[in-house]
Amino acid sequence: MPLATVIQDHGRLDGVQRVLFGSGLQFWLHRILFLDALSYLSHGQLSLSLDRWILVDIDDIFVGERGTRLHEEDVAAMLASQAALQRLVPGFRFNLGYSAKYYHHGTSLENQGDDALLRNREHFNWFCHMWNHQQPHLYNNVTHLESEMMLNKQFAMEHGIPTNSCYSVSPHHSGVYPVHEPLYEAWRKVWDVKVTSTEEYPHLRPARLRRGFRHRGVMVLPRQTCGLFTHTLLLERYPGGRHRLDRSIQGGELFQTVINNPINVFMTHMSNYGNDRLALYTFESVVKFLRCWTNVRLASAPPLALADKYFQLRPDELNPLWGNPCDDIRHRRIWSKSKWCGTLPRVLVIGPQKTGSTALYTFLAMHPSLVPNLPSPTTYEELQFFNNNNYLKGLD
Repeated sequence: MPLATVIQDHGRLDGVQRVLFGSGLQFWLHRILFLDALSYLSHGQLSLSLDRWILVDIDDIFVGERGTRLHEEDVAAMLASQAALQRLVPGFRFNLGYSAKYYHHGTSLENQGDDALLRNREHFNWFCHMWNHQQPHLYNNVTHLESEMMLNKQFAMEHGIPTNSCYSVSPHHSGVYPVHEPLYEAWRKVWDVKVTSTEEYPHLRPARLRRGFRHRGVMVLPRQTCGLFTHTLLLERYPGGRHRLDRSIQGGELFQTVINNPINVFMTHMSNYGNDRLALYTFESVVKFLRCWTNVRLASAPPLALADKYFQLRPDELNPLWGNPCDDIRHRRIWSKSKWCGTLPRVLVIGPQKTGSTALYTFLAMHPSLVPNLPSPTTYEELQFFNNNNYLKGLD
């Protein structure tokens, strides 16, 4: 007689329906059944839609050392894989982020791969990834940022690359969060950016706590990883081997990422599509696995449409939650050198109006070891950072 690992108690004795698990949630199928059980027992009150939206970004187009870049046959494989995915994921197109300075910086075969990408430009979506792949937080002058972006835009116009995606991603997600104001200003002027994405808000880990926010009219989506990075070129050198990658696809981290997030923006890199073409294998495999074992409805759309859908689902995330960049070493690495931890207050006096907070603040300011902020020129008293007008401007 087969043993069931999950059984339903109809509650005939005490009137309480239950779903009983005979083992933990480490087994991927139990996690799916757990979500179904929550939906069933709550009569749909604790349920997720079956719709899952997927966008696959390919950063670093034209960037890469010789020997790691795309050949012409790799581009053909991308097109074939994209066509196969489109049959399973309506609207699917690879989203290419390019840095034009490095066009034709490879071997002869790799330069032919660059040309193949441009010949097939209309089959892909495109976005700016900075002309020279430089991190925006290293620029304190917005004019320099604009000139770099204009070089990328000029290249796009000369080669027929669309420039109206309203989407951009900065190298290493620099300047998105912690916010670098010159980046947002240059994005708006040069590219009319309305959407970006980052894996750094509020922190890289744990990934399940990544959120979105809106700043200066730009909607920031949480970006997900898929286990592939710039150095992930060959299957035989994949950390943990093929077994680890397949485990992520077949019910593991990548599979669970799609299941748990209605909207997924995945980060990949150009090098993942050459060499052993691990990205093509990964996404074709996970889509087939999802289609085989679940009832989720997969689809894709351009970034602006996905951002609108995301914040319709999660309007509570529109306002950012500012954190201290000094508390996260990854944030310090992508924070402008002109800023330092000592500029942020070590003590906050917080309270509603007319409750004595101003008096407390005044008394504290008398202490020789405490340096207060300057009075606000509009309220003639302490800076009221947490009202909407000030808070939404950010820490700068």
